[in-house]
Amino acid sequence: MSDEQINEGDIYVLVVDDGELFLDAVTDILDMDGITVTGAEDGEMGIELFRKTPAKYQLVIVDAKLPDMPGSQVLETIKQIDPEVPVIVSSGHTMQTVINEYGFDSETFDGYLSKPFGAMALLEIVQKTIRRPTAASQVE
Repeated sequence: MSDEQINEGDIYVLVVDDGELFLDAVTDILDMDGITVTGAEDGEMGIELFRKTPAKYQLVIVDAKLPDMPGSQVLETIKQIDPEVPVIVSSGHTMQTVINEYGFDSETFDGYLSKPFGAMALLEIVQKTIRRPTAASQVE
């Protein structure tokens, strides 16, 4: 990758959510686990950040409801750019509500994070869902 700020072997997560408290909490919790978080306050910013350096991110977390576009549209666009990147959908509603009312297809996302959440719940789903570096990059 050409972005000089990306360190090989580090883990980067893109979080697309308009809630400042949510972004701060996710950043603080994942930072303690050695994961670097990039925050985007709306769908357009999230898509633009991902489009610039898609290989940088091992995981994307998308709020189901964003101020400028549906979270499902952000998810669809990100998956068009990189179909293999894991995506977690977050919402204060049930997963069934997110699917039925917000237009998400359960086959297109890899995990669901219910708000509010605890630190352990966040870490557990991130560790379970995150795209791991390839074996070649882990050799000596």
